[in-house]
Amino acid sequence: MCRLFALLMLILPYASWAETAHVTSGEHDGFSRLVVTLAQPASWTLGRLDGGYQLQIENPELTFDLSDAFRRISKTRLAGVEAGLGGVLNIALACNCHAEAFEFRPGIIVIDLKSGSAKKGSPFEAVMTPKTAVRPLAVDRKVERAPLPLDDLALDLMRKTIAEGLGAAASEGIVDLRLPASTRPGSDEGTMDRRSVHIRVMQPEGLDGKSAEDPHSLACLDDSRFELRASTGSSRPEMEFAFLYHGLAGDMDEPQPQIATMAAWRALSLGFGAEAAQLVKVFASDTRDAPILLAIAAIVDDDPIVTNPFEGMESCSSLAALWSVLARSYLRPGEPVNTGAIFLGYSDLPVNLRQLLGPRLAERFVQNGDTEMVRKIRDAIARASDGASGVVRLVDASLDASNLPEKAEKTYQEIAAGHDAMEPAALIGLVDLALVTGTAIDARKMQDLEILASQRRGQPDAAALQRAYALSLALDGQFSQSLAEAKDERTKIDVWTLLSEKAGTSDLLMLASDTDQAPDGLPKKTAELLATRFLDLGLPEVSERWTNRAGMESGEPAARVFTARLAQMRRDAASTLRLLAGFGGVEAERLRGEALMQMDMPSEAVGAFLRAGDTEEMHHALRVSRAWRAVSEQDQGVWRDAAEMAIDPPLETSPEKPLATVRNLLDLSARARLRVQELLEAETKSESPS
Repeated sequence: MCRLFALLMLILPYASWAETAHVTSGEHDGFSRLVVTLAQPASWTLGRLDGGYQLQIENPELTFDLSDAFRRISKTRLAGVEAGLGGVLNIALACNCHAEAFEFRPGIIVIDLKSGSAKKGSPFEAVMTPKTAVRPLAVDRKVERAPLPLDDLALDLMRKTIAEGLGAAASEGIVDLRLPASTRPGSDEGTMDRRSVHIRVMQPEGLDGKSAEDPHSLACLDDSRFELRASTGSSRPEMEFAFLYHGLAGDMDEPQPQIATMAAWRALSLGFGAEAAQLVKVFASDTRDAPILLAIAAIVDDDPIVTNPFEGMESCSSLAALWSVLARSYLRPGEPVNTGAIFLGYSDLPVNLRQLLGPRLAERFVQNGDTEMVRKIRDAIARASDGASGVVRLVDASLDASNLPEKAEKTYQEIAAGHDAMEPAALIGLVDLALVTGTAIDARKMQDLEILASQRRGQPDAAALQRAYALSLALDGQFSQSLAEAKDERTKIDVWTLLSEKAGTSDLLMLASDTDQAPDGLPKKTAELLATRFLDLGLPEVSERWTNRAGMESGEPAARVFTARLAQMRRDAASTLRLLAGFGGVEAERLRGEALMQMDMPSEAVGAFLRAGDTEEMHHALRVSRAWRAVSEQDQGVWRDAAEMAIDPPLETSPEKPLATVRNLLDLSARARLRVQELLEAETKSESPS
């Protein structure tokens, strides 16, 4: 093992030779964006070159990762990106565009390519002196040398992974990279144990009857199966790790699963999920604790769980209840769980794990609706460390979200404004709150989300940030771009739900006319809302497709009425009446009345409109049916006066008084012409656009 550490010490200097800047992109209305994320802040300059711009970063060892440069944008403004030596990035333009750049925060450079000419005096229009750099070679060019052997790619990857892991641990003071005294020059080689000199990992030879017990064979896992410890009495955990790693292989180089299991539990206690999982997979994959260790390792690193040994154990009285809840992404409102055992198990975790897992556990109980449990978790986090104030405020905001949304929003805004480790969680909380309140996200916060989602790609919170960014676009009404940014099924469903509720007519027609574009898990309620909206737009064919997608049960009253409405819009009165047979209610009676009017049965339609409470349509049916006495009694205005004329007794004529008879006829004719004129004016006024 000592030789392995010596080998790592040889590898580490090479790992620091080159730093890589990650280049990502995004498309926006009016401009395209490049984001250059540096490992360490550095001075930079952007200036004009023929056909584009050049970004010069003061780091001669810097290289660029361009694998994601064109993932999200076309080449309408950006023709190409080329990485040069010495921290140089050449940007070629494909249009009459100009560049504007700013530093989002130290180490994150944002370059916006906008159409048109630059503003007068723009510092980025200064002609850049092309910069090239070639690293000096530490070789004698006069001496001909044989070609070097090709590197083993797997070995290179292993070196890089180990070096990055040890470097991160050393920076936090967890690992001491100084060589033990026994490996330094002049030390006594004879004091080294043979087991530390040579390790051989063998393939598993099968399952042992005692060690391969299936965790699922027990209804609840006992507390004895969990070995997370807050302290071992050692002030230097790296020395304890060295001791455990020292014994991973026995005298005959046989793997020691028991020691590997101990080391994995200790790694988990310190919050190293990936390291614990690697130990289990290499040295203890066949032990009975392997599924438990691998699941907890995934929970600690917030990674997907391949096999969940805690499934269905939320109500257990052991530590299994805690890990069962943490293994889930959602806890249904009111779902029964053993809160006592969960809180006791959480309180017994090491302080660092309480701070790490506390917000996630609190989120589960916010979903569950148990505010008392959320408060207890919040208080436990606050007691764990004075430095956990940001985490405590996040939990406070989640508690306020349901009853005091304005206070919660203010808290999230204040935390996000700090631009520290709590910013991603605060921005995600803002979007979740906006989903409930239906409000849009501030444009600046949307920009922060976009940059963080790109910057933290591959990190545990990357998926949550990407989801929050996609939903923020939908809340802002940018549904087309939101659907493009939605990567997982859950986010796509939420975007479609917002689309059904908030989209304007143009977005609805462009994005939702094809039912095949919707995700498979789209809720029935969302499909029904889309069917209703397209029916209101006068598109029964599209509405019917969404009706079929919703899977409405034909026996349900609401489904029968909706189908009848579709038939009525197609002017199929017979089908409308057949579908409404036996159904009452305002909507059903209104549709029945319309169908009867289409079938030239106005007298029967009068009763349907009366039961629906639609007085105007009832009066119209009475007029069409020429029930003038009813019109004179129930109608208003000119129609009432006209109906009274129609039911007046016939004009009496007298041969003895011909002049009087003619006078009465002329008077009646004038009244009739006046009523006709009034009716025509009333109809013209009712049909004119408002």
